[in-house]
Amino acid sequence: MSASDLTVVIPAFGTRGGLLERALESVLPGPVIVVDDATPDHSVAELVARHPVRYVRRSTNGGVAAAQNFGLTFVDTTWVQFLHSDDELLPSAWEAAHPNGFSVVRGCEQGRQMPERAPGARELL
Repeated sequence: MSASDLTVVIPAFGTRGGLLERALESVLPGPVIVVDDATPDHSVAELVARHPVRYVRRSTNGGVAAAQNFGLTFVDTTWVQFLHSDDELLPSAWEAAHPNGFSVVRGCEQGRQMPERAPGARELL
């Protein structure tokens, strides 16, 4: 798998004292979507404007999970990696990327039965 097969989604509420920039720099040059979870100032938009990433903004603050789900709707690659705005990927992350190495999160629409886990998928603990 190459970096272009995977999009990194970073939910953000503020720039977290420079940590968001470090998170961005750790995942570039791969495809990145930054989801601004209704930060009251323009700090996230101003920071993201200096980087080649996609910026989307929620109109109301909904927390990390809501921001991740919102960002997921903009992903157009086979794989997605969620990264918190105060985390960084190690430099070897792209080289180590392999379809069976990523955790798979299962989900379903309300009222539908949960699908069986895909072969090779791991439960998240």
